[in-house]
Amino acid sequence: MHSKLRVVYVLLILFILFIGYATTTYCEKVRSKTAPRDVCKKSNGNALCKKTCWTIEKYVNGKCLILPKTTNLDCYCYHYDNGSACRA
Repeated sequence: MHSKLRVVYVLLILFILFIGYATTTYCEKVRSKTAPRDVCKKSNGNALCKKTCWTIEKYVNGKCLILPKTTNLDCYCYHYDNGSACRA
């Protein structure tokens, strides 16, 4: 009885882990290669960054960000690894 219950619990845990892994996507953020370095200092910097990322670099979105381990506001292009948009 106890061994069957343990097997059920183990299978349930594996199922939950598998479902969580299958739905997790990575939001890739990369510094723009084509946006001017001072674009984020402009009043419409986010719009210019987004336009550059969408039209030139073919990312879904772009925004001026200060990422962890960086100190400067810079234009980053981003999307999920499945191609859909992600929030900054």
